[in-house]
Amino acid sequence: MKKTLLLLSLILICISVKAQYTTVPQKKSEREKYLDSLKNVKYPYVFPALGAKAQKKGFDIILPHGVMLNSIYTKQDIVLSDLSVGFNTTDLTNIDSIVVFDHVTGEGVVTNFRFDTYIFPFLNVYLLAGTLNGNTSIALAEPIQFSTTTSNPGQYYGFGMMLAGGVGKYWITSDINFAWTDLELLDHPVKTRVAGLRFGRTFNFNKHPQQNIAFWVAAQNQK
Repeated sequence: MKKTLLLLSLILICISVKAQYTTVPQKKSEREKYLDSLKNVKYPYVFPALGAKAQKKGFDIILPHGVMLNSIYTKQDIVLSDLSVGFNTTDLTNIDSIVVFDHVTGEGVVTNFRFDTYIFPFLNVYLLAGTLNGNTSIALAEPIQFSTTTSNPGQYYGFGMMLAGGVGKYWITSDINFAWTDLELLDHPVKTRVAGLRFGRTFNFNKHPQQNIAFWVAAQNQK
């Protein structure tokens, strides 16, 4: 009986030790296994060019095409100063001391559509188009009380490109786009150029290797 109990105790100890031993992580993380598996999978898309070679090196290439549709609403107060008037060929006369505005408010609704394609893993090009409708409400306090609202609808179209790269979990992108906005109350379209730079870091989820979250800082210039 004693021998039986001793043998049973040894078996239980061995099972316990084995169970504790197997719970110690000995394998690569799910993220690392996922990246390693990419090297053995055939890249199924035409774009981006060099995408297959990048995947063979273990890079996770995002889908080559993207579509975005969004809408933006803005509202802002406007300050009108240095207001001058002239008649025919006379010199301009400042009337800030005569004309007093109660408020001037601008509102705008923009609908934006964008289609993009990665030509190379580091180069994205895109087309954009949309509609906009702006309203400006003006309320005059002096010398008379008067209010009016002006509507200025229109549409815009443009194109752009983005360069992207990174080292480890850190990445950087540089973006530039050009757009032409054709408003109903203007004789010619307004050309706009927007350039931006972003630097950030991506945090991956080991249990969900195809998902991540990124934080970044950015600077932008518009003309």
